[in-house]
Amino acid sequence: MPPDPDTPTDADGPPEPRPPSASATETVNIVFPGDTNPLGTIFGGRVMQFIDQVAAMAAQRHCRRIVVTVSMDALEFKAPINIGEYAVVRAVVNRAWRSSMEVEVTVDAEHPLTGERRRSAEAFLTFVALDDRHRPVAVPPLRPETDAEWARYRAAEARRTARLGLHPAAAAGRADPDTAGTAPAMPADPHRDADERDRQARIRERHRSAGVRLVDPDHTWIDPDVVIGSGTVIWPGTHLRGTTAIGRDCVVGPNTWVADSRVADRAHVWYAVLDHATIGEGCGVGPFAHLRPGAHLEAGAHVGNFGELKNATLGAGARMGHFGYLGDAQVGAGANIGAGTVTCNYDGTAKHPTVIGRGAFIGSDTLLVAPVVVGEGARTGAGSVVNRDVPAGATVVGVPARLLRPALPAEPPGGTVAPGDGDPPGAAHEDLDLGRG
Repeated sequence: MPPDPDTPTDADGPPEPRPPSASATETVNIVFPGDTNPLGTIFGGRVMQFIDQVAAMAAQRHCRRIVVTVSMDALEFKAPINIGEYAVVRAVVNRAWRSSMEVEVTVDAEHPLTGERRRSAEAFLTFVALDDRHRPVAVPPLRPETDAEWARYRAAEARRTARLGLHPAAAAGRADPDTAGTAPAMPADPHRDADERDRQARIRERHRSAGVRLVDPDHTWIDPDVVIGSGTVIWPGTHLRGTTAIGRDCVVGPNTWVADSRVADRAHVWYAVLDHATIGEGCGVGPFAHLRPGAHLEAGAHVGNFGELKNATLGAGARMGHFGYLGDAQVGAGANIGAGTVTCNYDGTAKHPTVIGRGAFIGSDTLLVAPVVVGEGARTGAGSVVNRDVPAGATVVGVPARLLRPALPAEPPGGTVAPGDGDPPGAAHEDLDLGRG
């Protein structure tokens, strides 16, 4: 067991999120006679040793730090493992908070000849990561990638809430590892709402003392694992949830929901919803923008009113100023996404990617039927339906989109004229039949 932990350290900034697959660990152990009781089945204590060892490996793979066991919840033995059988132990991190992690462990008995397996035991363990001075240290947030991982992620939070409520620090003789050092733990009582208000007041005061300006503290919600840089202003109606990390000198709110997201320095997010999103330095988001899991804005990018991104990257300086949807898309630096642009990424069976090159100009109401690539510097006319790749520098218009082929002037000294420059009146159009590349 660790000593009473101090406030977790994160001097180098919050770590990058990691998927559960990065922590997944499996070991296989044959059950020898020395591992068994007089009935020829494995000792429960031996199974517990396997569980603790493999869970620690999974936690350490997630954070790449020294970890120590804080608790083991509800270990249940479902079936024995006989002498000569294999004990297959699997562990994976379900959720990471500020310095602690929940690890789920399953133990299966495998017959060495038939390969038949049966569940022997399962448990949930909590670990805390420590730095070189044996103090709790910030761990990477978890980034679920599948529906099953999301389900385990949500269930872990419910278990943590129940754990802290059923086993308060006063009874267990220890503090919550993620909030210790910031305020004394309070025992559970019937006045849970009042306790939560007091807890929020302590969290808000901690951030205000660190140089964060809360314009209306009583109408601002901040979860205990949230990190906020100095000089940042939080307007009322803002909810900062989970493992969200906000940089320095940002403006967040009013009326903004940010869950398990990262917002870099000097970003401005207002009237927006961010869910597992990454916002680069100096970006602007809102009003009324929705960034879903996997959304990533690189430095200086902008998403305006009623823009929605899902599993999409907006390159440095790229702009999506008005309503539209980008899903499963990569947008190059400096590109402009016109109002009403939609990536048609789902064909009813599978999702498909859209790639938009650097400096491209996507006209208003363009439909990009994925999979499709729009090259660097290419342009689409308003209302185009693009269902084939567009070469770099080309201009396409129409339904379906057709290549606008200008009569190009001779190459001037020092360079070429980009397609589309100097279009003569009545320039010819040609069906865009260029393949997907």
